[in-house]
Amino acid sequence: RELGFVLMALNIRKVVAQRAENNQKIYKKDNFYIISIEIVFFSLIQELYVPDSFIIEPYYFPIFF
Repeated sequence: RELGFVLMALNIRKVVAQRAENNQKIYKKDNFYIISIEIVFFSLIQELYVPDSFIIEPYYFPIFF
C-alpha cells in the first residue's frame, strides 16, 4: 500500500516535470516568433512612416527656396 503511494507520488512528480519542460520549449518557440514579428512590424512601420522629405532637392520647390 505504501509502495503504491510512493510510486504514485513519483509518477506525479515526473508528469509535472515533463509538463514544465514542454511549456518551457513552447515558450521559447513563441518568444522567437513574437520577436521576429516585432522586427518585421517595426521595419514596415519605419518604411511607411518615415518621410523622405530630406531627399527632396530645393529646386523642386522654388517658392520656398
